[in-house]
Amino acid sequence: MLLRSERTERPRGFRIVGEVDISNERFLASLLDPEIALGGEITLDMTEVGFMDSSGIRVLLRSAARLDGRGSLVVTGVQPALRRTFDLLRVAEAPGFVIADTAAQLLVMDPAGAVPAGTRDDVLGGSHPVAEARCACGCPYLYAADDLALFWEPGDRVSGVCTDPACECHVAPLRG
Repeated sequence: MLLRSERTERPRGFRIVGEVDISNERFLASLLDPEIALGGEITLDMTEVGFMDSSGIRVLLRSAARLDGRGSLVVTGVQPALRRTFDLLRVAEAPGFVIADTAAQLLVMDPAGAVPAGTRDDVLGGSHPVAEARCACGCPYLYAADDLALFWEPGDRVSGVCTDPACECHVAPLRG
């Protein structure tokens, strides 16, 4: 079956398109092997993966295990049918394997790990502790540390040099 890939820089990893099965598991492994050697966080955007059999899942789990505490393999955009399979197999419990469900989880954390002091209110008046992250192009973002689906576009804190139309800093806040 056909499987294509496209390298992504922020976050570091690949966008894969197609179906993953025993016929192309080596291709997937060959993509991940050099990245595993480097360590750190490796992201696979699986938004356009329509099918993955056990051989593909095995490649992902082995790759995450090979990171051996030096990083994690983050899969994003997992389609509902495959997500159910991941849940049944409990792959999210595997060391080094992370399934990112929300837009806030896809953000690259600020390298300093700084958490702005204080809280911020949502549109309903609920108060939330604030955390900071960076979108794909590096623009700063604020989100609710206790509700990953709640984030704000901080206006004056968004980079004035961002030209990436797919960047999250061009998206209106969800509920903030």
